[in-house]
Amino acid sequence: MTIILKRYSDLVIFWPDADQPSRYHLDVRELILDGGSPYEIIMDCVAQVDDDSSLVVHAVFEPKPLIRQLHRMGLAVEVA
Repeated sequence: MTIILKRYSDLVIFWPDADQPSRYHLDVRELILDGGSPYEIIMDCVAQVDDDSSLVVHAVFEPKPLIRQLHRMGLAVEVA
């Protein structure tokens, strides 16, 4: 699977996991610290990830509203 991430910002980093090909990482910490909102970027990536793949979102806080939204969409969510 190939995920195509639009170039939203130089503050967003996206990469495939080298150890687990079905896992992708999205780092939005710098965007948040700069005052930006990562919601649309995260949801765009979520929409592109296959059911057998996972997306690890790196943030500076636990995004409880996002977690609730993902649960409503029927997605499994883990917080580490």
